[in-house]
Amino acid sequence: MNPQSVLAHLYQLLGRVVLLPIPKGQKGPRIKGWQNLSFEDTQTLQYQKKLQACQSSGGNIGALLGPASDNLQTVDVDDDELDGMFENDNPFLRTTLQTRGHRGRNFWFRPKPGTTFPNGQAVYPLKTKEGDPYGEFRCGGGEKGAQVVIFGLHPLGDIYQIVNDAPPVEIDFAQIKWFGPVPGEEERIEGKSLIYYQNQSIDESRNLLGNRWLSRLCGALIISPSGHGKSSFSIQFAALVSCGRNAFAIHPPRPLRVLIIQAEDDENDLIEMASMINRLKLDSSEHRLIDQNTRCLWVNDVTGLNFITLLDKALATFPADLLLINPISAYVGRDLRDEEAVHEFFRVWLTPVLKKYNCGLLGIHHSPKTNFQHAENFNWYDWMYSGAGHATLTNWARGVIVIVPTDTPGTYRFIAAKRYEKTGWQDREYWYSHSSENDVMLWVPSTEDQIASGRKGKSAGTDALLTIIPMLDPVPEAQIILQAKIKFSLGRDKVRDFLKILEHEAKIFRHLFSRPRTNPEVKYARTPQSE
Repeated sequence: MNPQSVLAHLYQLLGRVVLLPIPKGQKGPRIKGWQNLSFEDTQTLQYQKKLQACQSSGGNIGALLGPASDNLQTVDVDDDELDGMFENDNPFLRTTLQTRGHRGRNFWFRPKPGTTFPNGQAVYPLKTKEGDPYGEFRCGGGEKGAQVVIFGLHPLGDIYQIVNDAPPVEIDFAQIKWFGPVPGEEERIEGKSLIYYQNQSIDESRNLLGNRWLSRLCGALIISPSGHGKSSFSIQFAALVSCGRNAFAIHPPRPLRVLIIQAEDDENDLIEMASMINRLKLDSSEHRLIDQNTRCLWVNDVTGLNFITLLDKALATFPADLLLINPISAYVGRDLRDEEAVHEFFRVWLTPVLKKYNCGLLGIHHSPKTNFQHAENFNWYDWMYSGAGHATLTNWARGVIVIVPTDTPGTYRFIAAKRYEKTGWQDREYWYSHSSENDVMLWVPSTEDQIASGRKGKSAGTDALLTIIPMLDPVPEAQIILQAKIKFSLGRDKVRDFLKILEHEAKIFRHLFSRPRTNPEVKYARTPQSE
């Protein structure tokens, strides 16, 4: 259609409407004072030529909502499934003008004369009863202006479509059925009683990793010094959970869609690291899942609110279950030691995006340049605050795992420092090492020798002693004492104390073997002695 025909059809549909020229591929007008334009202002020859020129050059056409356009209004349902449910709840909207941009639908209407409708602000966010956003009611009130693009190209490349080519119907606003609170009603802040929660079942669909170590709408952190394989960890973790495999002993309840946004590795680095997938021993169906369920963006030129805007567009294009950001400090744009800056970025800007797209976040985070020096006497609860920046970041995160280098190059302690009980791990600390084959690096569980070597020279504890006690074939106490001295520099009395602790915790079991004319020989194994 030529520009004149397009404009004529829009006026035929919308009647007394203020149409707005908008640059190609954008959603908002650039005309100064567009909110205050009247219908008469737009009917001049000069303005009509602007509209035609905009349309001829591939630009978009928007419609101003509110009083200037005879109280034209829309309900923007921003979901491809919920828009059909909204229409089913409101069958009188089936005959009205309906348009579509990237997803969902706009339902256009005008209120019947004499009926009331909210008009205190230009746009009212719509939320379900559970508080999840699903769109907006756009009425152009509050003298701030609101508009909707009705013709042209969406910023994400979709063509704006007229789904139902009919004039907006007149309705009584009060008859609309909403998924949650009615727009304009004073929002009440009221919680639920403890008895309410007592009677509810846990919603397992919100779980993303472990036994709710990470859930939707929440964030978790992986903390490690620079240069120790955080990027390869990210690729390996994303590949495994995207096809439903356990990753570093953490189980995803289902194959997850994973969006990786990272700042440090160019395309060649990614090609090099992704070759590790060939070492994961996956079948063809798992390879297909990784292809379907992962997307990786190299973003190293935006921070702060500009990053949040980019993140919103990326998730709109590829809705993910899990957002993996590496490193998260690259995108804050302010000093992480600034408590106010951390609060604003994570709680005010980032968390609403997680809620909007119903996803969780796994943030890869640096430790300070000290690289865990002077940490020999750390307790497990000290490790959760080992990331760079203000403690507020750790408080925001639901779960924290810290990757700690050892004296053995390429061997690391993985410490579940926050929400260990939800990881699904059997112990608070696991060990992993780098494995290289044909210059392809993979993280693999450490061998007992690697663990023993990593502990040597440190203050070894019961976990270290456990590594030299076999699962099935019991070994004599004297042999355990000798090995502990060689590997961990532990004395006899310390070993015997540790054996008592492990036996009390039912991690090892005493085996007694009869000997003639003397006491039974004492041996230990990780399984009980058979009768």
